[in-house]
Amino acid sequence: MPNKSQVLTDRRLLLLEKCHLFGVGAPRFFPFYISCCTEFVLNFGQFIKKCFRGIDDLVFFLKFATQFITNTFCQMRRIIFTLLILPAVLASAAQESFDVDGVTYVTTSSTTVSATGGVSTLTSLVIPETVTNGGKTYTVTDIGRGAFKDCPLTEVTLPSTLLTFGTQPFNGSNGLVITLHAVQAPMSTGGGWIATESEKCTLRVPAIAFDEYYYKWYYYQWSPNNYFGGIEYIDYEPKTIFIHSDFSFTRVPNTTPDLQLLISPGEGRLTVDKATSFGNFSQHIDYTSNSFSTIISNDKVTASSVELDVTLNEEEWNFVSFPFDVRVSDIATNSKSPTYIRTYDGNARANYRMNETWVDVPANGTLQAYQGYIIYNRADDLAENQNLAAVISATGNIRNNIFLAREVSIPLKQNPSEFAQDCNWNLIGNPYPCFYDLRTLGITNPITIKDARGRGYTAVSPLDDYSVLHPFQAFFIQVENGVSSLDFPLEGRSHSQNGNSYARQIQLNRAKAAGNRQVLNILLESSQTDFTDRTRIVINEDAKPDYEISRDAAKFFASDNSLQQIYTIADGTTYAINERPKGDGVASIGLKIAESGEYTLRMETTSELPVTLVDHETGVSQPFNAGDTYTFSAGPGTISDRFALLMGHTTGIRPVTSEMSSEKDQPTYNLSGQKVGADYKGIVIHKGKKNINK
Repeated sequence: MPNKSQVLTDRRLLLLEKCHLFGVGAPRFFPFYISCCTEFVLNFGQFIKKCFRGIDDLVFFLKFATQFITNTFCQMRRIIFTLLILPAVLASAAQESFDVDGVTYVTTSSTTVSATGGVSTLTSLVIPETVTNGGKTYTVTDIGRGAFKDCPLTEVTLPSTLLTFGTQPFNGSNGLVITLHAVQAPMSTGGGWIATESEKCTLRVPAIAFDEYYYKWYYYQWSPNNYFGGIEYIDYEPKTIFIHSDFSFTRVPNTTPDLQLLISPGEGRLTVDKATSFGNFSQHIDYTSNSFSTIISNDKVTASSVELDVTLNEEEWNFVSFPFDVRVSDIATNSKSPTYIRTYDGNARANYRMNETWVDVPANGTLQAYQGYIIYNRADDLAENQNLAAVISATGNIRNNIFLAREVSIPLKQNPSEFAQDCNWNLIGNPYPCFYDLRTLGITNPITIKDARGRGYTAVSPLDDYSVLHPFQAFFIQVENGVSSLDFPLEGRSHSQNGNSYARQIQLNRAKAAGNRQVLNILLESSQTDFTDRTRIVINEDAKPDYEISRDAAKFFASDNSLQQIYTIADGTTYAINERPKGDGVASIGLKIAESGEYTLRMETTSELPVTLVDHETGVSQPFNAGDTYTFSAGPGTISDRFALLMGHTTGIRPVTSEMSSEKDQPTYNLSGQKVGADYKGIVIHKGKKNINK
């Protein structure tokens, strides 16, 4: 298992690892599918007769074709990422070449190499897991395209560390016997097979991986010019198992191997259905590219140690939560700059001490399982081509919580407050090391998450939104008085960022039971930034006009003052989600503007109600339904009485606004947008202007 210094590699070489796997979005079967499709069109009957030896073959084909399409779309993001970074990587990274035992190796990162060729007289070849050059040891993870095709090889042994290979690195014309020690079948980076004339080759694979190779490499070789002559299993137990795509253990290892869930060449997605024990367990995640490996356990799984290898966003607060305890001293980074960790104090918010809600975790402190935290490191000592990396080690026996195969119940704190929007806030996290579909939670309460780019906050509703937590993601939730825990059913777990159909059905059933609700999403866009903020109004005659924890979400304002933000205002409360009866059909829109410029309001959703947008400053009144926009100019500051939405109105009747109210009725807010009383000390906003109360 790589040690911490190996994990904390420089950015340039880490990106090289991603780039040399350029074909990750094109499965190794692509050329074969093209030939099959052509044959299908030319002669349907012969195609069926040759390819499908029975109904089981047809079922397997349909299942695999579905998986092929799904995986292709899921990997599209990674292909685009590779295309964007490829020129910079190729320009900045130099590869080193060296020979060991007649085989040429080329570095692909600071710790890995590719076998790219050998002497032409080789008849037998054993590629080791590691090679050494100049006193430095490298792991062999790849075999280059056509690397040994000119060698008269009759037998080849490939290491358990092998992750990828280029097109046809071997010549199979001599009845080549290929022994593979990798538990998961390596991926082709060029779309071709591992050998020419593969029908003359025999595969020998570990017994615990027999089904993996049988269904991915052997069983699906239908074309007579593109199959392996045979497949056998060997009694080989690797010291380390590397998972880089979908994998399930159909046979339990007899030993306790180390296990690494990788995010390159693909995202490792492991399902464990039988009781299994591992040695050192390592899961890789990358917040900078939103790449996550995942594991779903359906039986008892244990490991002697648990580590997370994490690439963090530098100079940003990363919202994290772990299913086990972590000592702060057990968090190692590749930066000498200080790492700051904070937790959220809901009691401070409940008692209106808004400047005290974030509390530093001391250097000798412990991060508690399932609680949410934010981590920050400026990483100003790292080179421009380096990422901020961290190794996070679990503490004690609770480390095996990461493998729990039962419903998790997270305890919540009760923090009573005078104002409903400020009570009982908790920062907790996804308790599973996989994606979690929020629609399976047995609540309607909105939750608030930091957006994917770590800039602003987004409130989402299990009733109205498709929202999936990524592994170890922290989020805010507010609960009613008396609620002491939140349950996470196993059905919400998923290997996919797209959630699952079960969760979708739950959402549809709840939405139907909730009655006729009109959802209006209003976006605020800026010509100065690529950031978009959102607020929501839900018209529901069963809702109350006052703040309801089970329906409404208070607005969380971004700490980045360069971002424009939008919210609704009602009775002095600022809302991200405002669910209410129609009432007088008027909703006030509030804005925080960072700098002078042009801004656009956009209606994102369709409603049965006609909606009108009113700009009191310009006197403009216009229809504002799905797809409609309104562009305006504004200077920096808080705007609380300029815009309103008229719902159900077909005329431009101007609603009663704060401008028409008496001076004493004007609400006062602090800089966080919270309503405050006359005795509040500090900077306040009154009638859209800043004042200082002393």
